[in-house]
Amino acid sequence: MSCASHAGQTGELILAGHSLGGLVIKQLLRKAADAATDRAEALSFIDRLRKVVFLATPHAGADLAGWGDWGDRLRVLVRPSAATGSLIRNNSHLRDLNLWYRRWARERKIDHLILTETKTTSMFGMIVKPDSSDPGLTTDPAPIDSDHITIAKPANRKSEIYELVRDFIMRHT
Repeated sequence: MSCASHAGQTGELILAGHSLGGLVIKQLLRKAADAATDRAEALSFIDRLRKVVFLATPHAGADLAGWGDWGDRLRVLVRPSAATGSLIRNNSHLRDLNLWYRRWARERKIDHLILTETKTTSMFGMIVKPDSSDPGLTTDPAPIDSDHITIAKPANRKSEIYELVRDFIMRHT
């Protein structure tokens, strides 16, 4: 094996995901946990994870995904995928993933930062409502004065989002 194949295989890990990215993180961790009994690299990966940041993640889905006529009109602009189809509010797979993640994260003592949007977008309103952006962990979500797009794009290093994420990463647990 080359040295490049070992890059990133040591040290603590912090994962951050915006919107669907937060759900991808949870699914990735579930797959890694399932593989950890047979694969040393999967076990190493989950053993090194210390913190997770969720930015406007729809843990219980999003109303926009099931918007009837609006959803039909959106298909002209955005191609639907299996991933966006699973974002329909109260999807059973999302619920199962979230329940699994709650147990797993509690057992592993994973530290979390959960940022939720409080502003609406001009075209679609509030994308991830407060109840869906709360994964039900011991960490309370922090409402941020941003919409779904700007919550993942801090304006500068003085912005609340940037400072919260930076301080969370730097904090020793």
